[in-house]
Amino acid sequence: QSFDNLEVAQVVRGYPEVLGLSVDGQILRVCNLLLEIGLDGRMIQQLIRDYPAVLGIPVDGQFLQILDFLELDLKIDAADIVRVVRSFPRTLTLSVSRDVQPRIQFLLDVGISNVGRVVARAPAILGFDVATELMPKMRFLDKVGLTSFDMARFPPYFTYPLDTIIRPRLLFLAYLGLPLTSKPLEWIVAPTDRDFCRITLGVEPEVFAKFKAALPPMELPTPPRRKRRAAMLGKARYSLEGTDKLPLQLKSDRRFPGFKERFSELSRQLGGGGAKGFRGKEVWDA
Repeated sequence: QSFDNLEVAQVVRGYPEVLGLSVDGQILRVCNLLLEIGLDGRMIQQLIRDYPAVLGIPVDGQFLQILDFLELDLKIDAADIVRVVRSFPRTLTLSVSRDVQPRIQFLLDVGISNVGRVVARAPAILGFDVATELMPKMRFLDKVGLTSFDMARFPPYFTYPLDTIIRPRLLFLAYLGLPLTSKPLEWIVAPTDRDFCRITLGVEPEVFAKFKAALPPMELPTPPRRKRRAAMLGKARYSLEGTDKLPLQLKSDRRFPGFKERFSELSRQLGGGGAKGFRGKEVWDA
């Protein structure tokens, strides 16, 4: 199937290197391979529009290696591989040894047994940096009393921002005195702020908005700008032991100067009873 002129122009703007690719030796081979794994013509067109760099992936090397890894090593079935490629096409550009295996090892280290299921439901995990993106979110989950089991029930948890979605919403449940296990993790992090308040919790969005605005800030480690070397396999690189050494600084820690005063002011703004009304500390310091 062909693109119209506008779509071709979009592909060229997004991936100028396409003009130097062989039609028969590269572009058609990529399209044929995508057909073989289960994508139809409409899906392939959409994939190329969204991620035109897919046309330049070396077919005999990287392309086949990542597909074999998904199917043979992670035991992801054909239908789920199609969903992985459509929802996160950058998967096809990843190096198995440098990009994928360190993420897989991380999931195994935190206690996930069916890694293939997690990747199939949230393939974007393969694109996150372990030390600065995946590990802080897992550490936070552990500190608030949830486990890898809770994450495994909703793998897209890792795709939501820690500072603007995960942290304020879980702390808001703690502020309301609700057990963090009283609601499925998906109901907590996936909805919009409005639905989170009205449907998940049954409170007015304005209350949560004030809570977020007054919540002390946090500092997250910065993801690397350039690719790192492949991590050495053979031993766990993440353990729930010694999580205090992870590079995640929380200005809302009780030891941070002014903590009690800031929380007292927050509680007064929300109609509480001072720092005691806010339970005095963040939940991971319990």
